[in-house]
Amino acid sequence: MSTSRTKTDLIKTICTYAAVIICGCVFVLLSASWVSPIFKDSYGYDSSWYSMMGRAITHGMVPYRDYFDLKGPVFFFIEAIGQFFCHGRVGIFIIECIAASISGIFIWKTCRLYIKAWQTWIIFPVTAFVALSPFWGGNTCEEYMLPFNYACIYLTLKYLKEEKYEEFFAPSLVFGISFAVMMLSKITTCAPMGAAAVTVVIVLLMKRKFRFLPGILGYFFLGFLMIFVPVCVYFVLNGAFSDFIYAAFVFAYKRGTDYYETFSWEWESKIIICYTCFIASLIIPTRKSGEHYLRIFGILLSVITWAALHLGTPYDYYFLLTMPCFIYMMMSLFAHWTNRAFLKKPEETGELPENRHVESADTVPAANIVSEINNFAYYKASGGCARILQGNMPLSAAKIRRSKRQNEKSFVVYYTSIDTSPAEASNPETISSDVISFEETPGMNTASDNTVFETESAAVPEKKPRRIRPDKKRITIQRRVLWIILIAIVIAHYYESTMFKIRENSDLYKRESDPYVEECKQVLDIVPMEEWDRMYDLESGMIFYEVNQLLPANRYPVNLPYFLHLNPQIKTNVLQYLDVVQPRYILSEEMEAFDDEDTRNYVFSHYELLWDVGAEEIYERID
Repeated sequence: MSTSRTKTDLIKTICTYAAVIICGCVFVLLSASWVSPIFKDSYGYDSSWYSMMGRAITHGMVPYRDYFDLKGPVFFFIEAIGQFFCHGRVGIFIIECIAASISGIFIWKTCRLYIKAWQTWIIFPVTAFVALSPFWGGNTCEEYMLPFNYACIYLTLKYLKEEKYEEFFAPSLVFGISFAVMMLSKITTCAPMGAAAVTVVIVLLMKRKFRFLPGILGYFFLGFLMIFVPVCVYFVLNGAFSDFIYAAFVFAYKRGTDYYETFSWEWESKIIICYTCFIASLIIPTRKSGEHYLRIFGILLSVITWAALHLGTPYDYYFLLTMPCFIYMMMSLFAHWTNRAFLKKPEETGELPENRHVESADTVPAANIVSEINNFAYYKASGGCARILQGNMPLSAAKIRRSKRQNEKSFVVYYTSIDTSPAEASNPETISSDVISFEETPGMNTASDNTVFETESAAVPEKKPRRIRPDKKRITIQRRVLWIILIAIVIAHYYESTMFKIRENSDLYKRESDPYVEECKQVLDIVPMEEWDRMYDLESGMIFYEVNQLLPANRYPVNLPYFLHLNPQIKTNVLQYLDVVQPRYILSEEMEAFDDEDTRNYVFSHYELLWDVGAEEIYERID
C-alpha cells in the first residue's frame, strides 16, 4: 500500500509541476511581446541590445572590451546561452520560458509550506495580472534574476519553519551562487535574497545559534566563488579584466547614484506593493513558538526592496522586483485566514497524516518485535526503554503505557512510517544513531520480558471549543479586513495599466507588419555589407541590429549621451576615434536630438546626411 501511495504522490507531484511549467510558458507567450513568436515584428530597445550582446559573445566578442555597457557579465552570458541554441527572438523566448517555469515552481513550493494547493492556484493568476504591467515586453535582467530570488526565499522559509538549523549546507551554497549571479548581473536585483539572508541571521542570533554562522558564511562564500572565479578567469584570459571591473562595478556605481530623472510621485506609486507588504507584515499574528521570523522577513523584504528601487533612475520593468512582496502578502492572507495551525509543528497539532493511524487495543510485547502496526515499527531495547525509529520529522504523538496498574505510567513517542524487519530492529549493530530513546519515569520498575505495552489510539481527545473573547474576535476580523483592503489597493492600482497592456498586446497580435522594422531593413540597401566595418554608430536604435542580425562596428553603440554624462573621458575617446579613424558612415536615429553639443557639431562639420529612412539616419563623410 505504501509503495502504491508513493507512486501516486510522485505522479501527482510531476503533474503539478508540469502544470506550473505550462502556466509559466503560457504567461511568457501571451505577455512577452518583444520575444514571443505570436507577435510579429515586435521588438524592444533594451531587449534587442541584450540579445545582441549575447549574440556577440557567441561570435567571440568580449563584453566591455568590444561593446560597452554597465550590466553585469552573467546576464549577458545567460543571453548568450539562448543565442547559442537559436539566434534571434526564439532563443530569447526559450530562456524566458525556462526562467518563468523555475520561478513558478519555487513560488508553488514556498506557498505549499503554509497553504493548500487550491489557494496556491489562486495566487498564480492574481500575481500574473499584477505582474503584467511592469513586465514590459520581456527579456530584461529582473525576469532572469527572479528565479534565484524565489529559490532563496523558499529555502529560507523552509529552513526556519522546520528549525533544522544544522542543515545549512545546501541553502548556504545556493545563496552564495545566487548572490554571485545577481551581483554580476545587476546588484539591485539581490534585494529579496538579501531580505531572506538577513532574516536567517537575525533568527539565529535570537535563538543563540551562533555556532552555525561560521559554517553558513563558509558555504555561502564557497558558492559565491563557484561563479565569481570562472567569470574573472574568462576576462583575464581575454585581456579585459580591467574593463570588466570598471564597467560592472565603478561605472555601475555611478549609474546607481546618478539621478538625472527625479524619482517622482508617479514612480513612487509603482512601489505601492512595498508599502502594503510592510503594513501586512506588521499585522501578522505571532505566537510564542517561533513564528516571528515571518514578520521579520516580511518587514525586511518590503524595506530592502523599497530601498533598492530608489537607486538610480527607474524604469517600468524594475518594479518586477516587488512581485515577491505581493506573493508573500497573498500567501500570508490565505495562511492566517483558513489554516490557524499552519505554523505549528506536527506534534503540536496532534494530527496524523492521512491514512496514518494506530489502532487501539493493539498490544506490543516488550520482549518481542512487532514489525508492523499500520506500518509503524516498534522494538524493545535494553534497560526497559521503549524506542522507535526516527524519520525526518516527528509526525504525531501517541501514548504507550504499562499494563500493570500499580506502575501505570505514560510515554510520549513519535511514530514514523519506516519499515524495519524484526532482525534489523533487534540487532544492536544495525541500530541507527537516528533512534529516539525514551527513558523510564523515575520510580518505575525495569520492564521485564513479560511486560506488555498497550498502544492507545493516536487520535487526539476532543477538546471543548475554547470561547473566543469578543475583543479578540474583533481584532481578528479587523486584521483580515485590512489584509483584503491592502491587496485590493494593489490590484486596483495596477488594473488600468494591466488592461492597457492587454489591449496593446492584442493589437500587436493582430498587426501584420511594422513600418519601423521595414525601415531598419532598408539601411542595408544603402550601405553594402562589405563596407559595414566603416560604419560608426552614434546612438542608433538597437532594434536595427536585432532585425538585421548584425553586430555594431564600434564600442559605444548605445546610450552614448548618457555615458558621456557619467564619464567625460568617453567623449574624448569618441571624438578622437572620429578624427583619427574617420569612419565613412555615421548611423544615428536622430542626429539633431543627440544630447551632446560637441559631438553633434563635429558630425555636422565633417558629414552630410546621405539618407533618412525614418528609423535611422545615415551620414557620409565629406572631407
